[in-house]
Amino acid sequence: MLTNKELITVQKIEISDSSNGFLSFDLKDILRVLPPVAAGLAWHILALEAVGHGLKGQSMLATESQINSNPHGLRLRFQELEDFAAGLEQTVNAVIIGLTTEHTPPSLPVQNGYHVPCIIIEAIDSSLWTVSSNEDVVIRSVLEHFERTTVVVADQ
Repeated sequence: MLTNKELITVQKIEISDSSNGFLSFDLKDILRVLPPVAAGLAWHILALEAVGHGLKGQSMLATESQINSNPHGLRLRFQELEDFAAGLEQTVNAVIIGLTTEHTPPSLPVQNGYHVPCIIIEAIDSSLWTVSSNEDVVIRSVLEHFERTTVVVADQ
């Protein structure tokens, strides 16, 4: 368990790029703009409600069930997460966390901070996405690649 002294500032960005009243991007687009640090993290899908192809030939319902049956969700390498994201048509709700492999696997509710590096990606009700990180390079990359972004919080 991390103490308050070990927590590192996390910035959160809302992304709401849209076209004709609908979001114009999905998880694959967020993953595409993440800096190389993301590829070295262990990724955990803690919650997912989506439309599209499930993981490794499964139905989406089976994938969602697999995620929900484990308190630490589903752990993937970055390439596996990218492959999965390529098959998504729409993500309604999601909580996805990338952490270094030495961290204890995360669970819900998400903590306010982790040692560096950490990336938290959330989809909220098909209306916006958030990306949180304690890595400035992640925050800068997201801000540079999306048009409608707002830094909404910086907590300890």
